[in-house]
Amino acid sequence: MEHTANKFGAIIPKYITKSYVNFANEIYQSELFIILIFIGGEYILENKEDVRKKIIEMYSDPGNEAAEKMVELIKLGQADNYLDVETYEQFYGQMCYARTIDNVLTYFKEILGEIIIKKPDILKSKETERLDFILNYDSINELRIALSEKKIEQLFYAGIDKIESYFKDRLGVELFKSEETKTEFNQAIKNRNLIVHNRGIMSKGYLKEFPHCTLNEGDIIKFGYVDISRVNLILINFVAYLDNELATKFKLDLFENNLD
Repeated sequence: MEHTANKFGAIIPKYITKSYVNFANEIYQSELFIILIFIGGEYILENKEDVRKKIIEMYSDPGNEAAEKMVELIKLGQADNYLDVETYEQFYGQMCYARTIDNVLTYFKEILGEIIIKKPDILKSKETERLDFILNYDSINELRIALSEKKIEQLFYAGIDKIESYFKDRLGVELFKSEETKTEFNQAIKNRNLIVHNRGIMSKGYLKEFPHCTLNEGDIIKFGYVDISRVNLILINFVAYLDNELATKFKLDLFENNLD
């Protein structure tokens, strides 16, 4: 694979698929937003009085008791925790982590759609599909992509083993190159599910599946800004190699990488 790497260790492939473009764009936006958060935090510390004044202007709402209380707390300097970017780290960290995992799952769906256009035989099976579902699409390619997306969604609900088996049996590709990578990816999906379905609160089922976890039932799973960057780095490199492997094997359409 022709590639370079940036100073953080992120692989930058020379040629990429459309699916990779979509995936990488989200990663880069996530990283840029984290940088802006840190810059904003520094600005607030250096210009706290100006920031207080601007927030007071925004919150001021005569007759609104809750707004008046907040304005008074800000004037007294008793609400400075709201001006600290670390106050929002748990909320944003969970939100961004879930979105990042959704992003890589969407990459799987999109790249499978690209593969099916090149090799539609992959969809052959004894499974049947409803006529009303089929008639929703104007072309065979649209239908193939929709079927691939539906299949991948079913696979992800079924678990990591089914996903791995599908890529291996249908595509002849080892999705995970080591058992450790597979375990980590499985846990990442379960982390995402905790965030989306349980506000990140630890459950008995999660702790039973991952007994090495140091948290207890009822604890909240947390991801800091730096944690998100680490996850982004791991995933961008994972997808770079996978994208190259799939593009080479199935002769997918490639584009020169112009992503910044």
